[in-house]
Amino acid sequence: MNSVTAKQAASTTTSTAGQIGMVAAVSIGIGGMVGAGIFSILGVVAQAAGNAMWLAFAIGGVVALLSTYSYAKLGATFPSAGGAVHFLVKSFGDGVLAGGLNLFMWAGYIISLALYATAFGSYAATFFTVTPSPLLLKSLAVGSVLLLTVVNAFGAKQMGRWETWIVAIKVVILVLFAAVGCGS
Repeated sequence: MNSVTAKQAASTTTSTAGQIGMVAAVSIGIGGMVGAGIFSILGVVAQAAGNAMWLAFAIGGVVALLSTYSYAKLGATFPSAGGAVHFLVKSFGDGVLAGGLNLFMWAGYIISLALYATAFGSYAATFFTVTPSPLLLKSLAVGSVLLLTVVNAFGAKQMGRWETWIVAIKVVILVLFAAVGCGS
C-alpha cells in the first residue's frame, strides 16, 4: 500500500469513527418526538384538547412530517455536521441575524431539555414514593441531565447506542400501554 492510499484509509477511519449510524440517527429522531410528544406533554395536551387530543396529535404528526422532510432536503442540499446552525448561516449569511436566530434556537433547546428532565424526574419519582418532594423531583431531573452529559462525553457513537436502547424501551412501554388500552 502506497503512502497516498494509507493516508486515505487513515482519514476515512478517523472521519467515521465518531459518527453515528442510520439506526442511531433514526432513534434520536424518534426519541425526541416520543419523549416530547408523548411522555413530556401528554397531560398538558389532554387537558387543553380534551376529546380532540387525537386531532392535536394528528396535526402535530403532520407538522413533524413536514419539518422532517424540510430538514432532510436541507441536509441533502447542504451536507454538514452543523445542522440547523449551518442552515441558518446558508440562509442569512454569517452575521448578526443568523447569530441571533441561533441564540433563540439555543434557548429553545435549553427549555426543551428542562421540560424533558422535569418529566423524567416526575416519572422516575414514582418508583420511590407516591408524593415526591420538590427536592426529589429536581434531583432526579438534574441527575438525568448529568448522566446523559457523561454519556455524551464519550462521543456521538456511544450516545447513539444509548439512544437506540432508550427508544427501544420507550417503544416497548408504548406497546404495553396500547395493549392494555385495547384490552379494556
